[in-house]
Amino acid sequence: MRERFKKLRVFTSILLILALAACGKKDSDNKDNTASQNDSSSNTVNGTELAIGDFKLTIDGSFLQTSGKYDGDDTKYLGKNGGRTSLIVNIPIENHASHEATIAFLCENISAGYEVAVSDISQEKIDDDHYYLARKGKKDGKNLNCALYQIFTQGSQLSLYELDEEVSAEDIRAELTGMAQTVEYTGKAFIEKDNYYISNEDFKIKVNEGFESPQLQEASSIDPSSDTIVIDSNLISITYKNADTFNRGDFYFKINVLKDQDGDIAEIAREKGKYFLS
Repeated sequence: MRERFKKLRVFTSILLILALAACGKKDSDNKDNTASQNDSSSNTVNGTELAIGDFKLTIDGSFLQTSGKYDGDDTKYLGKNGGRTSLIVNIPIENHASHEATIAFLCENISAGYEVAVSDISQEKIDDDHYYLARKGKKDGKNLNCALYQIFTQGSQLSLYELDEEVSAEDIRAELTGMAQTVEYTGKAFIEKDNYYISNEDFKIKVNEGFESPQLQEASSIDPSSDTIVIDSNLISITYKNADTFNRGDFYFKINVLKDQDGDIAEIAREKGKYFLS
């Protein structure tokens, strides 16, 4: 759990530093970063195809990949107009909160990163899996139009975040909407199932409605005539399916046999408690 909270802090930090991209390097400050695309993108007739994690999308060819603090497999930075327009494509850390709870969390962090109240952030649910957030604010004395297009699909998420010093909110929305319409999920199909059992050689646990086991996605095949999923793992993990708060979506229950343990059970519990609470 400690590692998951570490990742959560990194995700929060990404949101809080997004404005820095709009105040970032001009072309002349970082020619190597804006001169060419890296291996995660390729030119197409209608723009540039960007691959990130289990997604691919097409963006306007005028955007060039730049760099940022969290640049990597799940976060890509792009820019145009001499650094005045910034785009960040991000795959958030896995969390088992509901869509609404996730959007509320995003708004709270956007509010914390800019001079803007949560109530001043426009929130629109386009459909069950697409949300659009927009706001005007200030960062380091600069007026910025900023928007986030959030996509939920196949148990995963994709965030498209654009901000600009000059472009109108309407133009930003048109640009983000165009990108979102090209998004394709390229990963393994997400398995949906309710009221089932997860079983290994030691335990069998009922996964009731409102909860799920991430290990369901690891099943090589599922027997439709059985309500039991047998996994080849000593550990069984249960999480919320759609938690009502973002923080609750990061909690889990795990059960595992402590094999080859010959110490006192109370001491083992104390040591494990120290690990999770440190």
